[in-house]
Amino acid sequence: MGTEEQSTHAVLGTNYRSAPPEGMSTSYFGMGCFWGGEEAMWKQAGVHTTSVGFMGTPKAEVVQVVYDANKVTYDQLLSVFWSSHDPKAHKANPIYRSMLFVNSDQMPIAKKSVSLQEGALTQIAPISEYEFAEERHQQYNARNASSCKA
Repeated sequence: MGTEEQSTHAVLGTNYRSAPPEGMSTSYFGMGCFWGGEEAMWKQAGVHTTSVGFMGTPKAEVVQVVYDANKVTYDQLLSVFWSSHDPKAHKANPIYRSMLFVNSDQMPIAKKSVSLQEGALTQIAPISEYEFAEERHQQYNARNASSCKA
């Protein structure tokens, strides 16, 4: 299986490893198990592609979302984020913590959104190096009926 075939999104048909097309925005969400979070995000109109990977210290499982901000806003993706996991649950393993990795434009929006979530343990951090998870984890829920759901 070639690299390009492996990098084709199983649902959207886009290349999830390529640089985002011009005019697209990118956001990173840590929602516990990344399989269900990725599925929730790829279902949104305006999302170009999604992938799963790791970011932060210690590493957190995250969903990378590349989207057309003219069709879906960061606020709308935050609504999906909040409805796709329990931000109040303490995770014994920090890899599954609730996280928002943000750029400078997203920071005030993320801070306001977190402040409106009573009891949320969600952390906010600047975007750092994104490490793709293994191919077997990409769009996992599209290929596996009994996996974690958002």
